[in-house]
Amino acid sequence: MTYNTTFSLVDRIRRKINDTSSTPTYDDFDIIDYLTDAIEEVGTETGTEYTIDTDGTISPSVTLPVALLFVLKTSINILTKEAMEAAQQAIKVKSGANSVDYTKRASEKRELLSLYKIQYNNQMVKVKSGLPATKSLVTSRFMIYD
Repeated sequence: MTYNTTFSLVDRIRRKINDTSSTPTYDDFDIIDYLTDAIEEVGTETGTEYTIDTDGTISPSVTLPVALLFVLKTSINILTKEAMEAAQQAIKVKSGANSVDYTKRASEKRELLSLYKIQYNNQMVKVKSGLPATKSLVTSRFMIYD
């Protein structure tokens, strides 16, 4: 199976970044913008020049292992932005017996980002070496609450 359009990857990216609510944080075009950047970055790392037509068609045709690289790289780019935002909002306040802690969200985002970077690097090694690549990736054990 090939993944020849950016639109075919949007739902996978949404699931990876946990943006599946009825009112998602990112619209499809925001995700496609991040995906376009990720495709260029993966192409640079693999030495393959990918082009994206105005209808979203990716050339040359993309197999699942490479599509997973695109999904992971897009997720990493989005989570990097979110982790930086969460870090800026991370506060812990204590007054007597009462306390408010907003640092957990930032910590969870960083852990998830770290996990995705490991998955991406492992997948990239397999793609570059021609080894059979992972066809599915472990879903995160972290739940991100906004």
